[in-house]
Amino acid sequence: MPEPLKIQYDKPADMLILTIRDAEATKSKEVRFGIIVDADAKNQILRYKIRNASEHILNLNQCENNPQATIKQALDHIAGAISYNGAQPIP
Repeated sequence: MPEPLKIQYDKPADMLILTIRDAEATKSKEVRFGIIVDADAKNQILRYKIRNASEHILNLNQCENNPQATIKQALDHIAGAISYNGAQPIP
């Protein structure tokens, strides 16, 4: 059974972190300004990080109370950025 998606908001860093799987990242790539993808040695995506999250995601202070809305906004932002930038493998 897959692990549930974890969401964290680091307020001092203004970074939203969506963790798909808890594991050590061996690679990180900024796929578009402010969106970082961490992957393992097999290029499996582990987490997405959105820098300056408060500029892109509404109600971050409420993400623990309403995680589904925050996750949807974050994934929409990531999907838009990746489609804009073109899907690129993590080298």
